Amino acid sequence: MLRRQFKYNVFTCFKQFYLQDEKAEDYPLWAIDEDYERLLSVDPGIISVGTISDNKMVSVIVEIAGGKADEDMSVWDQVNECTLGNI
Repeated sequence: MLRRQFKYNVFTCFKQFYLQDEKAEDYPLWAIDEDYERLLSVDPGIISVGTISDNKMVSVIVEIAGGKADEDMSVWDQVNECTLGNI
């Protein structure tokens, strides 16, 4: 299975940060309660990640995989999985 992992230190603003491609046209909408509960909103070309930290640097690992992760996720503070589709 294809896997690529990227590690970042990102600055949070308004308790969120974005991962997006250059084609993204707008910020994602936090439209449903589930988005707030899992701290994640996904729209074409952009992912909005919610945090509990505001105005500070946070460490982030983004893993792109060709299938479901098979690791023990209990060691992480927050784990979210999403499908990007055709973006």
